[in-house]
Amino acid sequence: MQIPGRFAWKVEGAELSTASCDVVQPGFVKSWTSENAEIKAALQVKTRRHFLCSIPCDLSACTTMQAIRETIYSFKARWFDTHAQLNRQYNVRYFVDTHNVEIFDTKTSRLFLKKSDCPATLSAKDFFIGSKVLIYGRHFELQDYLDPFTAEKLGRQQQKSVLVIKADMVRNIGAVLDFLSHQQFAFSAVKMLQVGRPHAEKLFELLRGTSEFDTRVNQLAKAPVVAMELVQENCLDKLKQVVNSLSSRFNAQTGEIESAASVLEAQQLRSFYFETQHAPTAIFENCTCCVVLPHVFKEGLVGEVVSAIQRDGSVHIAAMELFILDRTTAAEFLEVYEGVVPHFNESVDHFTTGPCLAMELVGQHTNDVVAQFRASAGPWDVEMAKELKPQTIRAKFGHDRVRNAVHCTDLAEDGVLESQYFFDILSRRQVRS
Repeated sequence: MQIPGRFAWKVEGAELSTASCDVVQPGFVKSWTSENAEIKAALQVKTRRHFLCSIPCDLSACTTMQAIRETIYSFKARWFDTHAQLNRQYNVRYFVDTHNVEIFDTKTSRLFLKKSDCPATLSAKDFFIGSKVLIYGRHFELQDYLDPFTAEKLGRQQQKSVLVIKADMVRNIGAVLDFLSHQQFAFSAVKMLQVGRPHAEKLFELLRGTSEFDTRVNQLAKAPVVAMELVQENCLDKLKQVVNSLSSRFNAQTGEIESAASVLEAQQLRSFYFETQHAPTAIFENCTCCVVLPHVFKEGLVGEVVSAIQRDGSVHIAAMELFILDRTTAAEFLEVYEGVVPHFNESVDHFTTGPCLAMELVGQHTNDVVAQFRASAGPWDVEMAKELKPQTIRAKFGHDRVRNAVHCTDLAEDGVLESQYFFDILSRRQVRS
């Protein structure tokens, strides 16, 4: 049986091809069968495999086949087209072993991106439901699993849960973030918010009439809390261990740090903290804006940076939220720095490579908090910071003029404006989406 021309076939989600020079090229056929018993048996295997054949032109004569497992994560995804103002649907496939990615346009039924190198800023742990992955300039939001293999594999590996920090524990938020980073948790969402008493009573409705009700409601409603959605294998059980460890370490009172007890409760807490409009904690007065950059998250140092900010007695954190910015949003935020800051385009690009943690910092004992914190952050040129201001944040955690750990407001008159951009405009947009 001679192979006419160039083709490939796809069975049970696996691409099959011969290992010859150019007889077989990528393409798609829904099914394929063979009279050869060995090949027919191989095609019935329901796991993801590549079959390599040493005889390119005569499959019926082929007696030597090698099956090689390749792990592929497949997702239903969407990309928001800002020009058309609509979401476009795609299938995204990530090849774990080779760090490749392939994207299929479901509307046109065409390959949008052939199997290509995945950006170095991404890794396997970035691919989970709800994640936004930046692939060649576009943010694809992963919405659902595309096949049972991915659902089974990642359903165990990338479980989500919610951790809530309340009352006096909020002052230790930097240490908490650092502890979670060292435990290899991925941050899906982080938000500081003020829960009103009616919302708190609704959350603890099942406790109404018990001695715990007023205590829990007051604890939640009296001061800002920090809620986090985290991702890790067996996340529910591991967060219970985190609660015990942190409670013991900081001598926390009952309820000051707690996590979801079940998958259902995790979903309910996500809806309550991240999808419900709560009162903002930002005050938009005598403030500056600080943004922890994506490379800090990748390096697991976000907690150390936040702790360094908290040790600065001239400011306190009034608002905090995790954002994933597309290029349009990042360019809009940094617009005032265009033509002023070198490597402007590279800086905009870096803002889009992963999560950013935005904070509103309010002056404690100063009326010029922008200048005060700018001095604590250090020069934007990291080499200069290391030489002249070695104790500053950028000197300790930065690498170069683009990956310089934090963005901070440059001009006093922009402090309120930059804070409003994140905690009024973008924060409201995230709740609506």
